[in-house]
Amino acid sequence: MSKDQTKKQVVVKVRKKDASKANAKPEPKTAETQVKTKKDLNSLLQGKKIVIQNKAGVRFEGEMAGYINGFFVLKDALIVGTKHKAKTELLVVDRNTISHLHLEPTEVTKLEED
Repeated sequence: MSKDQTKKQVVVKVRKKDASKANAKPEPKTAETQVKTKKDLNSLLQGKKIVIQNKAGVRFEGEMAGYINGFFVLKDALIVGTKHKAKTELLVVDRNTISHLHLEPTEVTKLEED
């Protein structure tokens, strides 16, 4: 067998391996992995001050008390709308209404205008 034939065989073998990886199906989500994800989210945010913004632009700020059945529970919360703000001891926010959330900022700086 010549060197050229050997090189072609190696290339073909590598391509077959790559093709099998590309066609591999991802592992299905199980109840265990979903519960683990929820516990991780809850443990990450539990007891910390967070800021949630819903899809309408209303902002919720407060201490994360828990994540229960798809609802974020905040205590000592502040609700900030376009015209009013309100304080409450307990607030429950549906995850389906959320645009994004983050921990309370540690630093805020104003950007320079162009």
